[in-house]
Amino acid sequence: MDFVDKLSALQAMLDLWRNKINSGRITMFSHLCSYVEDCEISISEALQNDIATHLQSLKDEFSRYFPETTKSKFNLVRNPFLAKIDDCIPDNHDAAQEDFIKLVNDSGAQTLFSRVDLPSFGVLCLEAIQ
Repeated sequence: MDFVDKLSALQAMLDLWRNKINSGRITMFSHLCSYVEDCEISISEALQNDIATHLQSLKDEFSRYFPETTKSKFNLVRNPFLAKIDDCIPDNHDAAQEDFIKLVNDSGAQTLFSRVDLPSFGVLCLEAIQ
């Protein structure tokens, strides 16, 4: 899950940087910024377009390599009490859906979830069902 968060942040950064470069701002590229300042030059519109195109292609490649990284798929693991059953459990898994409903309506489990870390909560839930 940490990976999904980092990948989402990186893709958002690529969008941010692309928007900034399209506005002529290059401060996020420290080496390029230093070079431009040291040489007392400005970057051309063609170079801005090349950088923006490259940033978009990077984002597209990440999306191609990791196509299924929507955060809602992991809500059941991150915080089952905020997850929606339709987002995390397929309709044809009746027993899992019933277990999910029992869990999210268990006030003891909600209290436990707020008091322990996520891995401990998972272990304690597994122990409870066995």
